[in-house]
Amino acid sequence: MLHNYSDKAVTVRVLGRMPVPTDDLKVTITKTSEPLSKDAEYVRTQKQRGILRWEVAVPAKTAPTKPKLVNYTYTLAHHKDLHISVGQPAAAAAAEMKVKFMKDLREGKR
Repeated sequence: MLHNYSDKAVTVRVLGRMPVPTDDLKVTITKTSEPLSKDAEYVRTQKQRGILRWEVAVPAKTAPTKPKLVNYTYTLAHHKDLHISVGQPAAAAAAEMKVKFMKDLREGKR
């Protein structure tokens, strides 16, 4: 949930994650409440690693009664004998992206 107590609308970068597709595992985003980012660097480097990114416009004074929600669903398709376990690659990519974003903020690039 995104709340905006400000008198001005703001844009917020929201990150999510999903399983990383492989030769044995097909992952399909089936629905998002907001469109995913079309930023070329994100699409080229992060999306394929299971990172989902939105640039969400949150209207002024939407808190606390009208929060902005970002929802998504995905499906997994795999061979019935494939065993799926939880790993860390998406979390590492999200952490790397956060560090880069914070560095860009400090340097005035955002």
